[in-house]
Order: sequence, then structure tokens, then C-alpha cells
Amino acid sequence: MTKIKQILPALAVAGLLASPALATDFGIYGSFWDTDALGETAGGGVKLGFGEGLVRFELRGSYFPDLSENFDQLIEDGELETGNFEVKATVPEAGITFNFAPESRFQPYVGAGASYYSLDTNRFELDDEIGYYGVAGFHVGGAGGGPAFFAEAMYRKADATIVDDDLNDPDSLQGKVEIDLSGFAANAGVLFRF
Repeated sequence: MTKIKQILPALAVAGLLASPALATDFGIYGSFWDTDALGETAGGGVKLGFGEGLVRFELRGSYFPDLSENFDQLIEDGELETGNFEVKATVPEAGITFNFAPESRFQPYVGAGASYYSLDTNRFELDDEIGYYGVAGFHVGGAGGGPAFFAEAMYRKADATIVDDDLNDPDSLQGKVEIDLSGFAANAGVLFRF
């Protein structure tokens, strides 16, 4: 499982970089994510869509530079002084969408897929995790290959494990703490069709 966790982000990034020539659309978006345990954050990302008609395959990559909360609130006894626990998240995703009106100017869609959460912190250790998402949204415009606007709502499901067992540090957690990164997200941006 560790090998898969190390290889998956590299494959996703390689796919995102190598695939624009094969894509039928390319999107850039801003993103908002409200996690259960670590509060709200904003970031951005890109997505590539493949295929025509009702069913499409998508690759996405989102980056959230400041997913942080005062970690003391997550510890039940409240006795540790952990300071500001900051998390950066890079989230490559792959999924399928179902477009209800592929020939229309207004195209609503729903979809689902798998996510890989590459997490980096300023304190402790935070394991990378695999999760999943559901999405519902729409495209407007883009007739004749021009740009289109899109907006979508997502639900992300992921859990993470914070590990800190440094016996020499009095502020150490002395073990593992589970946190829930699940929550609603919203993306909005511009889509270019080829």
C-alpha cells in the first residue's frame, strides 16, 4: 500500500501534464473547501475532460495552500500547546461525469471519482490518504469551441491520521489522532474546449 501511495501522485501529475493534447476540454478554477476537522480553505486547480456525449472521463488537480486550524481544539484533554497546526493539501483526482445535455449551451452534469490527498504539515506527521468525491455542476457557453463558464458543488470524503510519538518532546501527541477531512467544496472557473 505504501508503494501505491508513493506512485499514485506521480502518475496523476504525469497524466495532467501529458494529457492536454488528448483532452477535449481544459478548465482552470478557484476552489473552496469546508472540512469537518480543519475548517475552511480556498485554493485552485485544473481539470481535463476526455470523451464526447453523455459519459466523460475527468482528471483533476487541486491545491489548497492553507488548510489550518488551531489543533488544540481537536485534542479532547486540551492540555497540549501545539500552536497553529497548518496543512497544505495537493489533491489529484480521477472520475467520470454524466452530462445530461451534451449538445446544449447549458450542460448540467453529475459525477463521482477517487481522490488522493497528499498532505504536508508544519508540525507532526500527517499520512497521505485516499478518498472519494461526488460532484454536480453545469457548463454554460462554449459553442463552437470557445470558452465556457462552469460551476460545481462537491462532497469530498477522506480521513487522515496525525502521527507524533516523539518521547523527548513534551508537546508530543504520543501516538495517533484521527481527523476527518470530509466536507463540501465548490469550484468555479473557465473551461476551454478543443
